[in-house]
Amino acid sequence: MPGSQRVKARTDAGETIDCTLEWSKDGPFLTCEKQITSYYQTIALLPNDNGEPITKQLRKRYLVRLKPIARYEYGYQSCGKVTNEIVNMYPPATGSWMNRLSIGHDRAIFFVQEIIGEQKKWLTVISHTDATILFSSAVAPYEAQFLSYRNDPWKEVWIEGFNDHKYPYDEEDAWQFLNRFIDGSSPDWNSISALVKDANIPDFEMKDTLRETLGQLVPTYWEEHIRLQAIAFLGFLVSDQDVFDIDPLKLNNMLWPTGIFREYFLLELKTRYLLQTRIPWISVFASKDSKGHLFSWRFQDWSSVLYQNTYSDLFDEELKVAFKHLKSMIKKRPRIEIAISAEEAATSGRLWVERLILATSIGIRGDIYYKRAGLSGILYIGKAFSWPFSNTDWIIHLSEKTPKITETRAHFMFVPRGTEQEVIEVFSDAYHVHNHRRHMNHNLFDVRHGVWKDLPEELFEEIGKKVSPSKLNGFFSDGPSITFSKKELQVLQYLKTTIYPSMVIEQEPPFDHISKEFVSEVLGRFSKRGELEMEYRLTSTPSLIPMYLIIEGEPSRVAGIIDALDKRVPTISWYTLDDARAALIIFRIASRHETILETRLPPLCEEAGVSLKMGRPVKPNSMSDTLTRIWDDGWTLDLTGLLEQRIL
Repeated sequence: MPGSQRVKARTDAGETIDCTLEWSKDGPFLTCEKQITSYYQTIALLPNDNGEPITKQLRKRYLVRLKPIARYEYGYQSCGKVTNEIVNMYPPATGSWMNRLSIGHDRAIFFVQEIIGEQKKWLTVISHTDATILFSSAVAPYEAQFLSYRNDPWKEVWIEGFNDHKYPYDEEDAWQFLNRFIDGSSPDWNSISALVKDANIPDFEMKDTLRETLGQLVPTYWEEHIRLQAIAFLGFLVSDQDVFDIDPLKLNNMLWPTGIFREYFLLELKTRYLLQTRIPWISVFASKDSKGHLFSWRFQDWSSVLYQNTYSDLFDEELKVAFKHLKSMIKKRPRIEIAISAEEAATSGRLWVERLILATSIGIRGDIYYKRAGLSGILYIGKAFSWPFSNTDWIIHLSEKTPKITETRAHFMFVPRGTEQEVIEVFSDAYHVHNHRRHMNHNLFDVRHGVWKDLPEELFEEIGKKVSPSKLNGFFSDGPSITFSKKELQVLQYLKTTIYPSMVIEQEPPFDHISKEFVSEVLGRFSKRGELEMEYRLTSTPSLIPMYLIIEGEPSRVAGIIDALDKRVPTISWYTLDDARAALIIFRIASRHETILETRLPPLCEEAGVSLKMGRPVKPNSMSDTLTRIWDDGWTLDLTGLLEQRIL
């Protein structure tokens, strides 16, 4: 859909005139003879199942103010069907636009405009490449607000009265690197033969330039800018150029704008030096999926072809590398450093890849003692309130094995101490969080065999024991008050989400205005004073599956179940509710242990007089800036977005 539309516009004097509404990366503008500040929208553009925008005539017209109130940039899946896994992550949105937010796709620009006389907002999504309109419709105010809560590597934000153009990567630098492998003379036949191997390439011939020759090996149905990246990648494969003189931290960041080149390039190096094998890329490009569809450059297509077949054990190798270094790292307080230095990485391909893995797979996560900082936690478990609001920290969907209850969700929020009852009156199924803790048990991973250890029998033996809830030390425990500046709180917020040492070292947003020394000093000082806890954690655990338990019973029995699980599952996050008479426990285990827990836990809980619900949580929708968003020289509570969901 072109980025232009004929509309009726309204002058300041109330006169209606015909204009052309056009879009660019900077926003909308009207082509007409008079100065216009608003126009009427009578149609919406909503994507069908394949992402194609379909025109829908509106029953009423909306008067839209021309100047946007916010602008965002995110990845957006503009074509193809969205997987059920992604659909289940988000609440129903107008035209299902939210399901198409995706890091693994091309960038799009999101503009939010005011609708005069309405609570709703007008949302327009355009292609970053050519300003094609991908979505355009009135949306609920909490839908538009959701964009400000998103966290995305490509995030670029402009909100009225606030500019934050922190564009993290320079595309010119990325393409300067790619051009090393695009420009030049055609490779020799030996290089081509090694690249093609057993793949059948009809009518192949040597051309004058590398670009022309290798272009024959890239599917012609791919978009041109994608083909150019693929040609550059093949150019890297046939070249004898060494990249190990460039720090992998810097190269990983520099290549981010290229999309598939970066993904193919890093995957090739990992398989080459971790698995000691080479990917037959030309055969992969020519492959088809189980439905007979041609191979696509898009992430979900090529990753399924590669990872689920020959290279599935690459995940295991990366996990071994991470835990090998974690074993020594966890003996010390977490620091803003990487176990392998840039100088060491330059000495071999294996160490270069290991430094890259450590930079992208190990982060530092931690929590302050929130109650001591003036915060309380509220947890809602029910079927309503699926959209975040200002105080939301995360929302997760819960699916039960038995009985099957659809659309149940847990919604956790931070509120100022003393306002708990005000929030609970809005939520009919809300609980005051008595205590909370989350952590990873690194010692449960068997580095030698590359697997998580079996669940110990002690876990089941201790399910029925009694433990005083006061022995469950968590982040809502009592203690001396904690104070901080706004700049210190920013660091603590990043810690809560996860700080990657590589981002601090490279001064990568959001650390482009905060020095490594300041981050290290804040973490060290708060840790030494006993005001926060932090740990190294793996940012991805593909070998684990998530489960949740909701338990209710005598507080000592509830605490006993938490205590039994706390040190015996790989990762755990628990919330005790209403003086520990109930709890939500979310944890990850090896898939082979799921049936064991489903079989053994219910009778043990029943014997202990504890009611149990268990199932799989869908990946939580977490907010990345909750603490800094509700801080204004003191914690604030804004229920507007919550009340709108109840009213609209």
